[in-house]
Amino acid sequence: MIGDLDFWEFWAFTGGLTEACREQKLVCGPIVTIEHGWDICRRSHQRQLERLYEEKNPAMLYGSPNC
Repeated sequence: MIGDLDFWEFWAFTGGLTEACREQKLVCGPIVTIEHGWDICRRSHQRQLERLYEEKNPAMLYGSPNC
């Protein structure tokens, strides 16, 4: 079952795709980048993101890591 989020963006620097989705009235999760306060190396942030994922069950996850 699809949940409360239409779109959720990880490692996206400015979150431009999230902003474009919001302009189209899609419900988006928080932009997950260090610039937006998320440090996925921290276990506490990992747990928060896992809980949010389970609660909101996003229809689409988008990741654009800088490798």
